[in-house]
Amino acid sequence: MQRRSFLKNTAMLATLGLTPPILSSGATPPAAPEKKPPADFDAKYVNHAGAPPQKHLTYYNYESQAWFRKNNINLTTYRAGVAQKYPYWYPLAGPATGLSLIAESAQPWPHHRGIFFGCDRVNGGNYWQNALADGQILSQGFRLESIDETHAIFTDRCHWNKPGQDPILTDERRYELRLLDERRYILDATLDLHPLTPITIQQTNHGLYGVRCAPDISVTGGGTLESDTGAKGAANIHGKRARWCSFYGKRAGLDITEGVAVLIPENLPGPFGKSRWFARDYGNISPMPMLFIPRDQPITLPKGETLRLRYRVVAYAGTPKEAGLDGLWEDFAAKA
Repeated sequence: MQRRSFLKNTAMLATLGLTPPILSSGATPPAAPEKKPPADFDAKYVNHAGAPPQKHLTYYNYESQAWFRKNNINLTTYRAGVAQKYPYWYPLAGPATGLSLIAESAQPWPHHRGIFFGCDRVNGGNYWQNALADGQILSQGFRLESIDETHAIFTDRCHWNKPGQDPILTDERRYELRLLDERRYILDATLDLHPLTPITIQQTNHGLYGVRCAPDISVTGGGTLESDTGAKGAANIHGKRARWCSFYGKRAGLDITEGVAVLIPENLPGPFGKSRWFARDYGNISPMPMLFIPRDQPITLPKGETLRLRYRVVAYAGTPKEAGLDGLWEDFAAKA
């Protein structure tokens, strides 16, 4: 009976261009959606083969990947394949050039993936790099919740576990993609972590939520790394507190400046609020507390409690001042 319901739900999702669940062994299929999309949802906003390009925001899904387009430009894609270490976003198109502001793989650390969320040294597992046997964050089935001309809501549920073992935690993620104007758009993330067993995170520099920027806007590629405090360069930002950090610069071969920023509210719980930043001139920025905790004082998450983390990524043309990053931080921080 359960299998029959699962197949029915999968078929219904397929008609909407949504992905069927990617299930690990023993996982329960997600429940069918309670609300149906608007009548024109599929025809107007969900792309299929042969569909003409649209000037507004559209969605296209193929197996474990979900694309969001505007004017036939791929703004960003959520990638959640079963062979990946964790789901991630790549690319993130520059509003003026269409060139990606983030890298899917770049030296000197080619395992960094676009807009990432993961962590090393979690209950002895590595949910950041190395073999899948060391730990994997595996999507259980993402879903497009709603979409219109300028705004989409997208959700996923993931298990953190080593292959063949029970998950140590699950996360529920809600992403909001919003086009602000022709020079700016944002991707907001709300991440609810649900420990299924007591969680211990040891001191590590591998995590948490952030971006690996494109080589041409990194400091080593000729770009600028700046925080809201006015500090510039990793030497002046790494280990410091900031509301936002951003890489920006002229795109390779073009006289056009674009940038990508990560924003964090100050009211996150425990050590995650007012967090210090991990920053590298080669292109990695992430607000993360676990590098700056004492070795003998790990971060602990009790079983059964929920940890909510929130981040905003901004893709923009121009400089941080021209993009109004301070105002976008105020807007984000004011949200519940």
